[in-house]
Amino acid sequence: MKRHLIHFNFRDHDEYLLIRDHVRLFLQSILQDRCRLMEVAINEAVNNAINFGNRNKKCCLRLGMINNSKLVVRIAHFGPGFAGNELITTLNGQEKHLSDALWAESGRGLLIMSAAADYIRYNRQGTEVIMVKKV
Repeated sequence: MKRHLIHFNFRDHDEYLLIRDHVRLFLQSILQDRCRLMEVAINEAVNNAINFGNRNKKCCLRLGMINNSKLVVRIAHFGPGFAGNELITTLNGQEKHLSDALWAESGRGLLIMSAAADYIRYNRQGTEVIMVKKV
């Protein structure tokens, strides 16, 4: 299995802004003109890690390719966990009125992440999200 990996650490939004262009360039090199939705999904997951994880503690973003066919995105924080898998199952198991959810003040992140990725899961602790996109 051949892998290519880029790894970033950051603590807050200011530090993430310093690496965001590198993330965008990596996504463009893989997804070309289809990169925008994945970029927004990554931004949502990063915002969740910074805002709801352990503030001012390290967050990690890893971007990789497996066998030149799958983009893998992993975002982790070291704060309290999140029951993301339960919410993903709920989203996948029912028809939602997307217009209502998209205009809500919060809660759009998982919808966007689910739309951008072919596979999305949280680890058991709820501190890391993994998104996979076939390319």
